[in-house]
Amino acid sequence: MGLLDREALHTISEIKQLYPMIRNSLSRMGIYSANQLVQEAYSSTGAREDKLSKLLTYAKESLEELPKFGSSNSTISTSENANNFGSLSLPRDLLTATSNGTNDRGVFGGGRYEGQDTQYNIIDYITISDPGNAHVFGTLRTATVGLSATSNDIQNKAIFGGGVYPHLPQDNIDTIDITTSMNANNFGDLLTARSYLSVTSNGTNNRGVFGGESR
Repeated sequence: MGLLDREALHTISEIKQLYPMIRNSLSRMGIYSANQLVQEAYSSTGAREDKLSKLLTYAKESLEELPKFGSSNSTISTSENANNFGSLSLPRDLLTATSNGTNDRGVFGGGRYEGQDTQYNIIDYITISDPGNAHVFGTLRTATVGLSATSNDIQNKAIFGGGVYPHLPQDNIDTIDITTSMNANNFGDLLTARSYLSVTSNGTNNRGVFGGESR
């Protein structure tokens, strides 16, 4: 009996909805796309099926417990469903994003068009207070997926680190000035090449930290 029947995950679209919530765990199992997850859900047996079953069940329960406010275009102080904000310059997943805080600009970098498995080095930008489609800001140095980004807030510097290109983990750290459309420059290197990592910063105090990894 396939995983879809066993866990009553009735539709392919539902499995694809759950995929982003457990993407990091799936990548360690050699599953790198929602389409691949669907195939595994139909065909896996034994221990691998049991592990996938537990991951999908966990994601489904987590999804049902999420508060009802979204990330597209919402008032953060008020619980509400998300509204449409706009579109990226190209449809893609496995990208990253950051902003310059109260200076009102958000940037998105990297990603992949799943249907073609094509990776992009595009950086898009939006004005957060003004819903609308994203515009091309510039490019990263490599077409990377599974990378992470942070900034020093209103001081306007963003960094993008790690990721996968084309099939290998990277140690690159790129940097941009968020207020000025430009191509990314070299900032430095991570200690080890890794992907699907996390990053944060202490804002205007200028310290960023990367943690976790998938090698």
